Amino acid sequence: AVEGQARATHAERGSPLRVAILEIGAGGNVTTVRNTSEQFLEEMLRAGAQAQLIRVNPELPLNDKEGLGVDLERADYSVRDLLALPVVSIMGRGLESLALIDAAMAAR
Repeated sequence: AVEGQARATHAERGSPLRVAILEIGAGGNVTTVRNTSEQFLEEMLRAGAQAQLIRVNPELPLNDKEGLGVDLERADYSVRDLLALPVVSIMGRGLESLALIDAAMAAR
């Protein structure tokens, strides 16, 4: 259903739906939330949306599924490379990270 809505929006607007999924504080003990976020991200990408999962966690910010985020075998990422990945990992606490994101957006 969600994929169909994303496709319909793309067809109506002529440009892909832009989706940001913000997940804050879902660590290793909250695997249902982490899995749901990554599944929704994959659905949006399959539907042609420009989608990213922004995962904020001080201990476990990386993607769980291969192919969605940082490849730990690769060490030569630029900032631009990292920001273009489907999962953007922020190793930090929730409120502090939100304040920094807000400040960065306001500066644009």
